Amino acid sequence: MTPRAPHVLLPGFLEAGPRDDLLALLRSRRAEFEAGRLVGGRLDAGIRNGLALLDLDEAAHALRDRALRELPALAPRLGLPAFTPGEVEVQAAAYGDGGHYDRHIDTFVGEYAAAASRVVTIVLYLHVLPKRFGGGALRLFPIGGDHGPVDVEPEHGLAVAFPSFLAHQVMPVSCSGDEPGDLRYAVNIWIRRQAPAGHRRDGKLASVT
Repeated sequence: MTPRAPHVLLPGFLEAGPRDDLLALLRSRRAEFEAGRLVGGRLDAGIRNGLALLDLDEAAHALRDRALRELPALAPRLGLPAFTPGEVEVQAAAYGDGGHYDRHIDTFVGEYAAAASRVVTIVLYLHVLPKRFGGGALRLFPIGGDHGPVDVEPEHGLAVAFPSFLAHQVMPVSCSGDEPGDLRYAVNIWIRRQAPAGHRRDGKLASVT
């Protein structure tokens, strides 16, 4: 039988204290979020209507370490062969009323392929309690077969891992306000394959879920 969209739920990815501190950090830096861009830096709110924060400073180090500790167990559960990890990217996203991100993948082809070696995507969801928004599920599309997509609801503290080549989208968000506490936040962690010797990665490739 053809498998459904491969993914692993990680409800305990961060302990309560660090998790809530991270949410507080994102809320405090709400003014620094910018319009999310597509590959190559293009803006198109019809495809991606959301905000992104590309630099989490010191907070990113603990998230990178946590992701690498999870990797040995994650890869086989996702049906991925073992690989040597290289760079680990960390970015944040925020979605308000009407926010969405159409179907896409986190790996790239064509002129961007040499710079993109993402293998595993981990998305950590954060929001105030009680939740002040509706919608915003992560929809994961199956790899062939007759199965329908899998929706993962964004719940505070839940992380979900999936292969970076898996097609996915952020379903539309609805909320009545635009205060920092109203938004659907996510922190994206991309584990890349170690680059060949002598390879130099240039530029930033945008894709935040």
